[in-house]
Amino acid sequence: AIILSLKILSFLVGEDIFTYTWEGIRKVFAADNEFITNLLEIYKKIGIIDNKVTSIQLGELVIDNLKLLTPSIIAIFSIICGGGNYILAHRTLKRYNIDLKVVPKFELWKLPRGTTRGFFIIMILAYIGTLAGLENFGIVSATISILFTFIFLIQGLAVIKFFLHRSKMPVFFQYAIMIIAILLLRTPLSFIGILDQVLHFRLRSKEQDNK
Repeated sequence: AIILSLKILSFLVGEDIFTYTWEGIRKVFAADNEFITNLLEIYKKIGIIDNKVTSIQLGELVIDNLKLLTPSIIAIFSIICGGGNYILAHRTLKRYNIDLKVVPKFELWKLPRGTTRGFFIIMILAYIGTLAGLENFGIVSATISILFTFIFLIQGLAVIKFFLHRSKMPVFFQYAIMIIAILLLRTPLSFIGILDQVLHFRLRSKEQDNK
């Protein structure tokens, strides 16, 4: 659906939608724009970019980063839309008493076994391809890394929800903590998700309760 939408947009603007977007960004940064000028000065003062960088060069830097991020943005958006569509379809069909697989609660969500190993193998191959100078492997490597981080961030959030639920904390505070965690602790959440995939924190906790 996303690819189809991009094709329709490309047809409407008369050229590839990404080329159209990059050219639009170039025009914005090439124009005598006070906002861009002020932004450039702020970046220079903070030390994010070199003092010799011009607004046009900053525009090219933005475009280069967007080219790296666009595939992962599309993939993550697809995962979110696909997951939402699956849950909505599942709930709709259940109302008609159709026998379906049970969708686990969010706090029990986890990736299938072997996923971490598969991700690492793909990342290593992408990294080797980047070092070898193979075309577009830099984009592949960036996409895999971002997807890896995002997916395990969600699993880390599920782990947090699992233990918050077990603490009998009021639901409002549970969601407040989860929102704060996803806003401020994204990297630790991804790390928690990876550790849970390897060490099975939630499974061990349940087994401990059953003893």
